[in-house]
Amino acid sequence: GHPEDRLILSSEWFDDCSTEMITTLRESWGVDRLRVMITVRSLERVLPSAWQQAVKTGARYTYEDWLAPLMQGPESAPGKRAHRFWYRHDTAALVQRWAQVLGVQNVVAVVTDEREPDLLFRRTEDLLGVPEATISAGPASNRSLTLPEIAAVRAMYQAVLPADTAR
Repeated sequence: GHPEDRLILSSEWFDDCSTEMITTLRESWGVDRLRVMITVRSLERVLPSAWQQAVKTGARYTYEDWLAPLMQGPESAPGKRAHRFWYRHDTAALVQRWAQVLGVQNVVAVVTDEREPDLLFRRTEDLLGVPEATISAGPASNRSLTLPEIAAVRAMYQAVLPADTAR
């Protein structure tokens, strides 16, 4: 019922966009139609979640082995796992990439806070210009796996994948 059309594209994969890709989006849709919200989670939440995602897609390394190269920081070798992680999770660089192309007035970063579970919904409503409480959490859950669950996934991959495909 809002007088202006709204389109929401939401994907963590937008974190991978290069300046050239962002420029293509701007040229395709027009800067006046684009507003970007970047959700920022604490590293203490992001790191184990990213490792679990890697394990769920076939990685067999331990958390410690996965984490070690990441601690070398964003300047680690291009193309390597750590470089890719920091490209996506270096918040200042991510905001700067989008703001350089779209203008700082079109980019907002929202830092999540577990003490305010509805904060992201309220900020999204603000960005869209819709009434408060228009957006709410659904029944679905995106919980992390427990340590025994992720250990079972790793063990399964170790048992079924050939040794030369170790990730």
